[in-house]
Amino acid sequence: MPVQIDSFLRDARQAARSLRRTPTVAAVAILCFAIGIGVNATMFGVVNALLFRAPPHVQGATHVFQLRLTFLVPGGGAGPMLGGGHLTNFDFAALRSSAHTMDAAAFSTHDLTLDRGAAAHAATVTFATPSFFRLLGVRPALGRFFAEDEDNVTGGSPVAVLSFGLWQRRFGGDSAVLGRTLPVARGTYTIVGVAPEHFRGTDLQPVDLWLPTGAALHELYRDSPQQFRIASWLDPLVRPRAGISTADAAADASRAFQLAYSQRFGPRFHAITVAKLEPIIPGLGGTLSKDARVSLWVAGVSVIVLLVAIVNVANMLLARVVARRREIAVRVALGVSRSRLARQLLLESLLLAGAGTLIALVMAVWGSALVGRFFTPDLSAVGALIDARVLLLAAAAAVATAVLCALLPMRQAVRTDVSSGLKAGARDGAAGRSALRTGMLVAQVALTMVLLVGAGLFARSLRALRSIDLGMDAGHLVVARMSLADAGYDASASARIMERLRRRVQALPGVRAASLAYTAPFLGSFSWPDFIVPNSVKNEQASGGGGPHHPLLDINDVSPGFFAALGTPLVRGRAFTRADEQSGIPVAIINQTMAHDLWPSGNAIGQCIQVGGVHTRAAKAPCSEIIGIARDTHARTLREAPRWAYFAPTAAHDVDGTHLLLVRTAGDPRTLLPAIRHSMQATAANLPYADVRTMSNIIAPQTRPWLLGTTMFTLFGVIALVLALCGLYGVFSYAVEQRQRELGVRVAFGARSADITRLIVGEGVRAGAIGVALGLVGAMAVGRALESLLVGVSWLDVSVLVAMSGLMLATTVVATYLPARRAARVDPTTLLRIE
Repeated sequence: MPVQIDSFLRDARQAARSLRRTPTVAAVAILCFAIGIGVNATMFGVVNALLFRAPPHVQGATHVFQLRLTFLVPGGGAGPMLGGGHLTNFDFAALRSSAHTMDAAAFSTHDLTLDRGAAAHAATVTFATPSFFRLLGVRPALGRFFAEDEDNVTGGSPVAVLSFGLWQRRFGGDSAVLGRTLPVARGTYTIVGVAPEHFRGTDLQPVDLWLPTGAALHELYRDSPQQFRIASWLDPLVRPRAGISTADAAADASRAFQLAYSQRFGPRFHAITVAKLEPIIPGLGGTLSKDARVSLWVAGVSVIVLLVAIVNVANMLLARVVARRREIAVRVALGVSRSRLARQLLLESLLLAGAGTLIALVMAVWGSALVGRFFTPDLSAVGALIDARVLLLAAAAAVATAVLCALLPMRQAVRTDVSSGLKAGARDGAAGRSALRTGMLVAQVALTMVLLVGAGLFARSLRALRSIDLGMDAGHLVVARMSLADAGYDASASARIMERLRRRVQALPGVRAASLAYTAPFLGSFSWPDFIVPNSVKNEQASGGGGPHHPLLDINDVSPGFFAALGTPLVRGRAFTRADEQSGIPVAIINQTMAHDLWPSGNAIGQCIQVGGVHTRAAKAPCSEIIGIARDTHARTLREAPRWAYFAPTAAHDVDGTHLLLVRTAGDPRTLLPAIRHSMQATAANLPYADVRTMSNIIAPQTRPWLLGTTMFTLFGVIALVLALCGLYGVFSYAVEQRQRELGVRVAFGARSADITRLIVGEGVRAGAIGVALGLVGAMAVGRALESLLVGVSWLDVSVLVAMSGLMLATTVVATYLPARRAARVDPTTLLRIE
């Protein structure tokens, strides 16, 4: 054994000395390994954190499941499915009392206001059952969690558990915080404990504090206690007891729910209740978030970069072995075994890969931080991304890539003929050309083409998304939201305060317009089926009743100046005025889509629409005269089709105390955010937190997947292009060096410099053209698979395919031109004399 170790160390030293003799090749190979492994380690770190890492402080996370409840309608086959992942209080009580094979808990997360007045700020609050912390195996950092008698459906006790972060920020980590009170939304709560650092439950979303589920009756459902009992608002968690399988636990839960619903509804309940358990760790079969799905997909693409790096390094090492064939032949003639030669070549590759991996890990730490900061905000919840699993993957990737890169050089070395190797000159034209190396160049170009075409398609999609007509000017728009119901104001008091807020903000320097609204584009809509449109050409389709083919009406109550603040022009008619609010005469404004669908001849102005009391028992509403037609905007997403939109003056309908303030600014809206928030919260005492954001910030998450795809594809494409450029240049430089005798003979027989240049560049372009052709086939296959993610561009977009083909061929010309120019300057007399 010592002899073998000593032999191994000698071979390692020999490999290191050999690499030092070709520092340029070694440096380029290390850089290629670093880039290929670094990109993949970065993306694996992201995917590992989002999909496979257990939530902090959760014990036995692989045995904790989310419960999903569905109802199968008999006779519907595999068709209609009702229900979902949320439970009512009744459902959860039935689960705990009837399901005996598992422990159960429930929670629900909401945004509420912490503190009041000028100090108010937003807080993420999780309402949780006392069993929530026990089921997850979490221990408090200070104090205790909820007791069973502090949580009940009549309201529970006003107690709270702080997150570790809020404890540090708000109370400076003071251990005397227990027993203090904390104003939250409508109530005041006594602090009984502090959760451990980084604990966020089973989600990646940050949580500021936990309240008992009974507190939701006061905070969320105070104005509708009946809704608290029947609303599906709880997310259930279960942990099967020892010896119980997941399937048995799911069957037990199904039976419990089936029994409970049958007893509650009697013969009227005909559905089949089915419970399903999903792991809380997404990678084990749980539900993937949008960020996780996009990151997983990008991680798969990053493998192409590693393949390009492997082909590049393998080609360089193969060319290096060809250049060393005389050295290898001499060593074999002196008695060195071919197996030992192969081992030394493998050690050279391993040394290069090891050095590259060290650089790759530094790149991964830096790169994962950038990905988390700009593209995947959920990563802020998981801490450092480089853990033991990522290190193990990087080590495995280093060994695997080193072996793959060494296979062809080892094969070339062990097959070297001693006789021909000893006779070979320093430059041998035949050795300079290799179908194997040309094939690897073709593969490198083809893989790079896939990335470049993908980058082009995503860039076109992102451009198309950003060029979508929003129907408004979002660049100078601020949206401020304040839930006055959290502070206990009724609808009439809320309306008065919101008007005061509007006037104060309107008076701020740099504000052009301010208006109130119930909702705004990209913030959802209030859809209503109960309406009728007399005198329309499609009255049968607009007669209300909420049938399966009946269009819903998106209703929005707005104050005068709404369309000016939103930056949405009226294509016909006029906007609301203060006189419209005071006169009591019902008027309305509709959008272009509704006007075109119902009055295609263009005579919508002066028509009327009756909203409410048409198909219900509510009092019949008067018919509102249409006084204007506004441009279409988007209710929820950029990619949705325009919906019917109906605007009425503020307070025309009975809505809750949540209102929006839309503010149009003269300059950059971001500079006015602090002033707008301060002005709003200083209007009256004890006001809740004002959520003030730019419209651009509200829209940004909708383009994030395409921004991530475009950025990563482009980044990976540029990296692959640089690797391909280096690979082509390196291989053709070696080829020219080895073919100098042949080229000298060509020059001696009358070949001109231009002829030599065309010869070398032509060989490179031919290899590049074959690679481009194969790459186009692969790129089209990938584009077809990603067709659902493309916006405004076909997966067979000719402009992208042509542009990227031209870029790849131009790269090939550049990479081969420099070696070709060097070959064209060869002096045949001097070269032939040396040979």
